[in-house]
Amino acid sequence: MGVSYVLMTENEAFSGVKRTAEKVAEDFRKVTGTRPELRTEVGADDFRKAAEEKTAVLEKAAKETGTGQEIVILAATLGHSPLVEKLVESGLLSENPIGQIQGKREVYLRVFLPEALDGKDLVLILGSDKRGTIYGLFSLSEYIGVTPLTFFGDAPLVHRKELILGEAVNAVSKEPSVEYRGFFINDEWPAFGSWCMEHFGGFNASLYDCVFEFLLRMKGNYIWPAMWTSSFPLDGPGPADMELADEYGIIWSFSHHEPCLRASEEWDKVRGEASPYGNAWDFRTNREGLLRYWGAVRGVGSVPWRKVVRYGKASSHRLYTVERLRKAVPRAHGAGAGRGSDPVCFQGG
Repeated sequence: MGVSYVLMTENEAFSGVKRTAEKVAEDFRKVTGTRPELRTEVGADDFRKAAEEKTAVLEKAAKETGTGQEIVILAATLGHSPLVEKLVESGLLSENPIGQIQGKREVYLRVFLPEALDGKDLVLILGSDKRGTIYGLFSLSEYIGVTPLTFFGDAPLVHRKELILGEAVNAVSKEPSVEYRGFFINDEWPAFGSWCMEHFGGFNASLYDCVFEFLLRMKGNYIWPAMWTSSFPLDGPGPADMELADEYGIIWSFSHHEPCLRASEEWDKVRGEASPYGNAWDFRTNREGLLRYWGAVRGVGSVPWRKVVRYGKASSHRLYTVERLRKAVPRAHGAGAGRGSDPVCFQGG
């Protein structure tokens, strides 16, 4: 007997969870050749009505073709799921598995519940928070054979004619031991930058949707975005990059010479002798201008999105000769130490 899948989120689900459900539905299509039906605005009454209509269709299909079994995959978050509350009230879902994730951050459980929704088998993915639910959805993709490196690593997938989810899918994740987990897109030119321009037209939200997906599939939550020739707050276009990060629950910050969430590319757009920010990236000669620049838009408390505000300043473009270093930094090993005449890189943070 063939199996079809419905991937479901509720009206109360986070928009980032709904976005992820669409990606997981596409993972199922790549593996099985058939995309699950996706229902992303479902309430308890809506599901019951849809299930009754679907059951009649399935019963007819079963008589004609010998197929018709349907399994529902529900992606939900604790505190944002009336259906989960109904499952608990009815005794179909015990408090024990919920207790394993309650009060923890970024964790999920996967549990198979036979005939739990109007007689249909249910695979429940329940997160302790938004990121937990997203990690749980992508863990289901891994369970069916989709590696996080499918896109950026061109990792091949194994096609399956039939995919049956049962009790073997049951799992509970561990709470991460490291709170901030991610990467910095550094030295992005020429390779990554050229690829971005060719395929996405720039470092925009379409690109970062792929980057964020990879980060979340790897159970990450933190990013320093590309910054050589781009500005994360401006290139979305506008704030779209930041809005997308927030939708997915991703925390962002800036690199080693971009204090207070002001991208270095922004500085080149607003600096100048007549600018209120001044013209020199030098705290010794342009203290007030830099303070105005750092506090003008994205200073502490001025941005609603999840971010880490960094303090500390590195030199812009960071290349110094040894002679300039001698004036700025006392030599640690005496006048003749090291490779005295070679240019070196110096960065602070």
